[in-house]
Amino acid sequence: MSSSRLSKRFWLLAAASALAAVVAHLCVDVAGDYLLAHDDYDGVVHHSRVLVLALVAGVGIAASLRLFSEVLASTARNPRTLLYRLRASLGHPVLFCAQTAALTVVAMVAMESLDCALSGGPASWSALFGGSFVLGGTTATISGAFAAYLAYRFVGWLADREPRIAALIVAVFRSRIAGSLCIQTPCAPLVAAPLRRSLLLSCVGRKRGPPQRLPGY
Repeated sequence: MSSSRLSKRFWLLAAASALAAVVAHLCVDVAGDYLLAHDDYDGVVHHSRVLVLALVAGVGIAASLRLFSEVLASTARNPRTLLYRLRASLGHPVLFCAQTAALTVVAMVAMESLDCALSGGPASWSALFGGSFVLGGTTATISGAFAAYLAYRFVGWLADREPRIAALIVAVFRSRIAGSLCIQTPCAPLVAAPLRRSLLLSCVGRKRGPPQRLPGY
């Protein structure tokens, strides 16, 4: 697998596992209040959720701009390439879901470690999973697998519609450019040329007047 494919796969894998970790972190925090005698997520300010969401949003914006620029710069290429390469780099969906689930567990533990460090206190391994390895591990694994499934299906859906999406982006971008140029340099009205032609013909042609006398009268 080429380095470009590995790079695309890594960023999608990281984004899916990061979003799944935030969801798992929230679910463990809520479920621990009802299923556990002591919820270790209580009493800790969870700054990591906002931080992870901000990072994912930044990566998403950067990826969208990159895709937009590649579509505009590749007018002579086959449009079925960008997202097709990304979908091909994901490999088998079961493997992708398993890797995302494993990274989600690691990301959720890292998030709680950061929260505990910012709160000024160390945390045990059990506390990093919300007070229960079973609850934390199961929730993170299910969230990661489900997020990977959604990401895989979404990339496939976009890849199947990539030519139409590319054509729509190019058409909108070109219409905006044409509209801005027409505003900066006012377009001549369509009736200008016929009007000038009619005025010219009226000047060189014979004008209507009294009838001329015939010869011999």
